[in-house]
Amino acid sequence: MEFKVMELERKPVEFDLRFEPGAVDYGNEAAQTGPLKTAGFATVLHEHRGPKEIVADIRLRGNFTGDFEAL
Repeated sequence: MEFKVMELERKPVEFDLRFEPGAVDYGNEAAQTGPLKTAGFATVLHEHRGPKEIVADIRLRGNFTGDFEAL
């Protein structure tokens, strides 16, 4: 799923996703052994960095469940 700042500035986006093992690369530290389920909301937050610089950040709030194995 792709979140775009312009869309999020109009309204938050709700997500409810499922990823099968192998869909996400966890490197050499973990392996996903079952489905990963995640749900929540994406919003945009305008962060002030100094008196004139404002940066749009995408913030995710939600939860996830899944089965993993530490390598």
